[in-house]
Amino acid sequence: MRASWTGAAVLLLLLGAAPAVAEQRADEVRSQAYRHLEVDGQRYDLTAGARSYDVRTSAADDVRVEFVHRDRDGAATTAALTLVLGVDNDVFRLLAPGPDGRVTTSLPKGHYHVDSIVDTPRPGREVPSTSVLVTPDLAVSQDREVVVDAGVAKPVSVTVPDPRAVGLSASVAYRRHLGRGPAGVVVGTPDVTALYTAHTGPAVPGDGFAAVVGARFARPGPTGGSTDSPVVYATGWRRDGTFFTGFRHAVAEGELAEVRAEHDAVARGRRATKTTVVDLPPFRFGGDPVEYTSTPFTRVERYAGDTAWANVLEEHGPEDRANPTTQTAAPVVHRPGRRSVERWNRPPARPAARVVRLDDVLVVEPALHGDDAGHEGTSAYRRAHLELSRDGVLIGDSPDLGPRFFAVPPEPATYRLAAEAERDFADLAPRTSAIWTFTSAAGWVGSLPSVRHEVRGPVLVAHVPALRSLEVDVSHDGGRTWLPLALTGAGDRRTAVLRHSTGPVSLRAKASDRNGGTVEQITIDAFRQG
Repeated sequence: MRASWTGAAVLLLLLGAAPAVAEQRADEVRSQAYRHLEVDGQRYDLTAGARSYDVRTSAADDVRVEFVHRDRDGAATTAALTLVLGVDNDVFRLLAPGPDGRVTTSLPKGHYHVDSIVDTPRPGREVPSTSVLVTPDLAVSQDREVVVDAGVAKPVSVTVPDPRAVGLSASVAYRRHLGRGPAGVVVGTPDVTALYTAHTGPAVPGDGFAAVVGARFARPGPTGGSTDSPVVYATGWRRDGTFFTGFRHAVAEGELAEVRAEHDAVARGRRATKTTVVDLPPFRFGGDPVEYTSTPFTRVERYAGDTAWANVLEEHGPEDRANPTTQTAAPVVHRPGRRSVERWNRPPARPAARVVRLDDVLVVEPALHGDDAGHEGTSAYRRAHLELSRDGVLIGDSPDLGPRFFAVPPEPATYRLAAEAERDFADLAPRTSAIWTFTSAAGWVGSLPSVRHEVRGPVLVAHVPALRSLEVDVSHDGGRTWLPLALTGAGDRRTAVLRHSTGPVSLRAKASDRNGGTVEQITIDAFRQG
């Protein structure tokens, strides 16, 4: 980060104790460190900041805290930002120092999480060093001065056993639980030698704080950059209770897990990006999407460390990233020495309800285009419709698939969620729909059923977690007529033998689970036989 940023311009709007954000993006500058913040479900890209932001009006009994920023050479600097979050109050401050490196703010007495980032120029290098200093619990009871000295931060150094691999980034991310909910921050730099970190202050007990540090690498593709890279490396190590004061690790060959990742395409002539994403619940931090200029494509992914990964594949048209589709993996920790194969974006499509209850609000964002491996998936569409009913009464509807927020009473009720989408750019699944029913009340935490189909030659395999009942029909004429399949099997899996045919096959499934949820889902032209 710099005193005069040229990446994203960010405006924080002060709405009581809960900040909102309006963001205007400019040309991305790869030499600039990136930093993202998430508080109370709001996401901020903090790559601009010639001013300070306060969320709270000063009170008469506040105390004054002055932050003094010094770079790694000990000089006063304006190339810094300090984030202050109340641990036992609702304070949110983003502070930028003046020419003397100082900035003063008024705070009520209490405990604060403080995070500072300081850049220091490196002669002869385009990318400055980025020092991240975290104090998870700063006690404030009287006027005081806090020195933010980048010189106390120690280097982050990660290497992989591949002389052909080139560093993409080094990054550190953390989650801090506060009185009002969790906050998440990620800081990274495109130079794997430029990141420095330091923890100051006491450790945080329990699950109040967790951090992940690591780096990403890629073998160059045919054009010499990361585009079309055949092999990527993602590394990450987690620590609970404290931030990292530097980190050094030379990854050995025996520490690596290897995944052969095969990616299908929803249509010919499209491109893709694949992003390795750190899972640090409730947050996910992605970085360094690698571009692929044609689909389908296959690459090798090599992992080190104990971090869980929830990677994302995006496919899009060759011009202006038109008609994007996404696939998102469930979190997985890759164990050292393990070799595996992952298949992405293969039909038949699978819908997922994606419903979360936050107090008396249902957050709804259906994903109707998952794949046969269980990756949740979304797609651009030319028409869509979503509606939610409570005990047979419509609460609201929308011409898009969300996310949508529906206020609901705390009492138990039966809900019906219906979603459908049509698209015209894909070879399969031009029309997809699903209807879910479920019971919810205040405090509800649950998941809704969906049927995941796999086609293995003439055999259709259907999976439903906690399965209670299942019916599956097929259509060979675009859904005009349906034929039931004879299902066999036990547990959460059923199989059926498909009638031999040539051409697209549509699927209709009705299922219920042992938690009381039901689903009826239809995918027209779900897969192709012959």
